[in-house]
Amino acid sequence: MTSSAAKIGGGASVEELNQLLSKDEEWLSSFQGILEKSATLTGSVCSLMDNFQERIDSLSTNVQTLVAKSSVIQKEQQNIRKLLSTVDATIQFHGKTTVLENTIRDGGNVLLNIDDYLEKMRNLKEAIAFFATHPVYRNHEHIKQIYEIGCANIESEFGNLVRTSCVPVDPTKVFEYLDDDYEMPSFRLSSFVTLRDTQRIHKMASWLLDNDDDAVCTNFLHFYAQYRAENMMKPLRTIADQIGANNRSPKATFIKAREKPDQIGPNNGSLNGGNKLSNALRYGGRPINTVQQRAAVKLRWRGKNLGKIVEKLDEETNDDDDQKNDHPDKRETMRKGEKGKDGRQKQSNDEIVEGKEKNASEKGEAVNKDQFATTVFRIFALKKVASRIADTADQAHRDNAIVVVLFMCSTILVLIQVETNLCSTMFQNVKIEVEVLRQIVFDPIGRVLAQTQKVVDAYEGNFAALLPLIKFLVRHANQFAALSENVGQRGLYNSLQSSLFSKCVQLIRLHIDRLSSGQIGGRFVPEDGNVHPVSSGTVNFLKLLVQHQKLLVQIFQRAIADEQMQQQLLAGGINDQTNATTTATASTPSMASSASKLFIQILMGLQKNLQQKCGAYSDLYLAGLFMFNNLGYIVQCCTKDKQLYAILQQHQPKLLSTCEAEAEKFLQQYLESWGKIGALFAPPGNSDGWETSGEQQRKAVKAVFTAFNRDFDTIIESQKHFCLADKTAADDVRTRIKKIVLRPFIEFSTRNSRECSELFETDRQLKYDAETIEMVIDSLFYATF
Repeated sequence: MTSSAAKIGGGASVEELNQLLSKDEEWLSSFQGILEKSATLTGSVCSLMDNFQERIDSLSTNVQTLVAKSSVIQKEQQNIRKLLSTVDATIQFHGKTTVLENTIRDGGNVLLNIDDYLEKMRNLKEAIAFFATHPVYRNHEHIKQIYEIGCANIESEFGNLVRTSCVPVDPTKVFEYLDDDYEMPSFRLSSFVTLRDTQRIHKMASWLLDNDDDAVCTNFLHFYAQYRAENMMKPLRTIADQIGANNRSPKATFIKAREKPDQIGPNNGSLNGGNKLSNALRYGGRPINTVQQRAAVKLRWRGKNLGKIVEKLDEETNDDDDQKNDHPDKRETMRKGEKGKDGRQKQSNDEIVEGKEKNASEKGEAVNKDQFATTVFRIFALKKVASRIADTADQAHRDNAIVVVLFMCSTILVLIQVETNLCSTMFQNVKIEVEVLRQIVFDPIGRVLAQTQKVVDAYEGNFAALLPLIKFLVRHANQFAALSENVGQRGLYNSLQSSLFSKCVQLIRLHIDRLSSGQIGGRFVPEDGNVHPVSSGTVNFLKLLVQHQKLLVQIFQRAIADEQMQQQLLAGGINDQTNATTTATASTPSMASSASKLFIQILMGLQKNLQQKCGAYSDLYLAGLFMFNNLGYIVQCCTKDKQLYAILQQHQPKLLSTCEAEAEKFLQQYLESWGKIGALFAPPGNSDGWETSGEQQRKAVKAVFTAFNRDFDTIIESQKHFCLADKTAADDVRTRIKKIVLRPFIEFSTRNSRECSELFETDRQLKYDAETIEMVIDSLFYATF
């Protein structure tokens, strides 16, 4: 019952409770031991803490004094180090300053050791910067003076080095490297060495640029630009010296000869019909194809052969004297003929002769009038030859001057390109390069533009001589415009362009006027009726204009724009050139039409010129052959040139057909000389034929053959030197002559065969038969080929 009560009341048995109590007692006893240990440790820790605090207090008391003393010592040590470094730097900078000062005082040459000198100057600049940061040394102004003197020395030696290192370009070398269009290949530029010792110059220039912060070095760029500009001017002066004060150049030094066949006359003919001289005329081993070269060759030939000309004149005058003595009746006729050839010259001769005769009669001297007139004629002929030689030489000198200024324009571009590359190497600073180039180019480009305009304004010649110059300036128009704009010479360049374009238009119009009035070609007419040089020259001129038609349009456009601007400026309408240029640009199609109409005007002028020269022939048949040759040559050349043919068909489609019709008319005029021979074989009036009486018919046939032999021999003799310019035309004309002469001869011989055989056996009247007549006709115009 008790156990049950215990279980009920405590929830556990007594044994279990006792076990729990024993466990709790054990735990309490162990906890009590831990508390005792904790108290012991706590006491130990407190004891240690008390000892540490005592030690800290002891250290604070003993070490604080040492720390204060050590900090003071450290500051003193730092100050000493700074002072030592300052003293050391001061000693070094003073030493370097003294060395450079001694070098300057001793007159040391910068160029002897440029690297060492520049290093000393660099150290001196550092010394100046060092002393400027220390107030104690701010009174060392003499160091700055030494630096400025050193910079001045460097600048001076830089200028001297540039001046002595400049190498002028040889114009002959430039000329050799230029192509036929006066253009310089880019790979040739490196062959022009215009400045020696570039490394030292570059070092000095780089140092001066890097140390120009205080604007101490201000003159070295001016020195460089001045000496380089003078170096550029030397070759330009050499070239300009080729031009005299009268804007003429007697030397043909800078003329480019192209390796192209010359085309002076038809079928590579010559200035004189029938004689092929173009292949024989050479200029320095090259074919002649420029006006200047051709004039130079003519001048040399005439100069060398002037004595032969005099001898020839002597022979002709002696022959004339013999003829006059043998045929007194013809003396007056010859005088009239001479007067017809040159009325003014003969009139002058007659006046001189009359004056001499009067003086001779007064003095009682017996002077042979004919011999004196012949002598006077010979003198006038020599004067005429000398005048022609002088005119030819003068024109060649004018053309040479144009070529010289063309060479100047090409050379200035080459020199500027070389100088640009050199400035890039020397300075390596775009801003500096632009400024230096502007100073260098100012005088040379102004000299070239002014010289070119002066020569162009004074030029009186032909458009072909100006063409290379205007082509070159048009190709480089943007380059010249930019250069002239940068150096402030834009007005001079615009004036040159205006003068050049106006001069071209003026020369073309003047050429047309002179062509129409017969001034071109002179009084010369080919003795054989061949193509006149004025025809071949005009056709070549047309081909030249067609080849440069776009340029021609541009020339007329600019020239008319300048004329309109001047008129409007005079009228007070505008003050801006751009408006006038815009107006002219808007009318470009009309300018092209005006330029194309020039070809029509030139051909019309050529026809007038040929008609005037045709009247100089006393032989109407030779005159007809002359016109046939020239008109046929013109039609043939215009037809072969596709561009020229297209232009003519566009603006004057009937022009060539009209020329062909005119050529046929003149051919018929020539064939009339053969028609008279063919008419000898026509029946005498009645339609039944010749008389049937044997003796009368035999006499009639004999008379016909006698007249035929005489007239045929006469016409063959008179036309043996006649020529036709075209082989096909020559064959056609021979065929027509055979129809006119040979066919009636065969028909007449067939009708009168018996009488012909009798005449051949007895009187030998048949000098020609059909075969020999055909052979003789086939030999006509043989001299042409």
